[in-house]
Amino acid sequence: VIAYLIMYYQKTIMTKRDIEVQINGKCLCEIPEVEKKRTNSTNSMIKASAKLSNFSESIHVLKQRTRSAMKADHAKVVAITSARPGEGKTTIAYNLAKALSTGKSKVLLLDMDLRRRTLQASLNKKKQVPDSGITDVAAGKLQIEDAINSVSDTFDVLFAGTDDAKFRKQRYEPIMEYLRAEYDYIVVDLSNCGLASETAAIADLCDDILFVIKWNTVSIDDILAASKYMSFSKAKIAGYILNSVPIEAGEYGGYKHYGRYGRRRYGYGYGYGYGYGYGYGYGNKKKK
Repeated sequence: VIAYLIMYYQKTIMTKRDIEVQINGKCLCEIPEVEKKRTNSTNSMIKASAKLSNFSESIHVLKQRTRSAMKADHAKVVAITSARPGEGKTTIAYNLAKALSTGKSKVLLLDMDLRRRTLQASLNKKKQVPDSGITDVAAGKLQIEDAINSVSDTFDVLFAGTDDAKFRKQRYEPIMEYLRAEYDYIVVDLSNCGLASETAAIADLCDDILFVIKWNTVSIDDILAASKYMSFSKAKIAGYILNSVPIEAGEYGGYKHYGRYGRRRYGYGYGYGYGYGYGYGYGNKKKK
């Protein structure tokens, strides 16, 4: 009873039905929580487990449903955002981009979180490649081919870069047109809606938006306000992703008990990739 009352008064999102009823949205996928194994080695991989297997399966489902949604919308560029920091959007953006690249599709992961630049900080911890990126290209400091970092034959990353000039959409439009011609899919890591005033303007450069909601964390009012804010963008909100769902409370476990309501033990981080790997084999793209 106490757990139920906590859930009721918190008014957060805990199920797919909450997304459908409370915010009138479509839940594309539930992503189970993954507890990261603590280790001193930043390159250590998490040992195989049921939870890791469920995470990988959920990313596969998200890939399939995202491709279907983008095909229906004739979309090529999908942006990932959330209402507040810490909801796991960058982790999902990376794993979705990597999953999309596992076939013949050529995929770019683009960091447009110009305030926090989390992707840049996470994937380039060892400074294997320069931190230059799209902001440096927009400022005329660098050619686009020299800013793109290759992870594999089908997967590239373009960091936010080092230039701190105020965002001007007209500077980025020709860059995005070039990238659209080069890639089958572009996954854009956007800023959180409540953090950066230019988030909606950046989303204008995209086609679809995927909205990440962390399980039992952000209030429904905040999510509604963030969704309304993003509705002013030209991009379409294609769906919502319910992230960090306890394994026993989601589609991969079943509703076994309420004992974990209100807990804040989530394991998403940015240094591992959960079976996909971060930042191996970077190399700059050069002009042909």
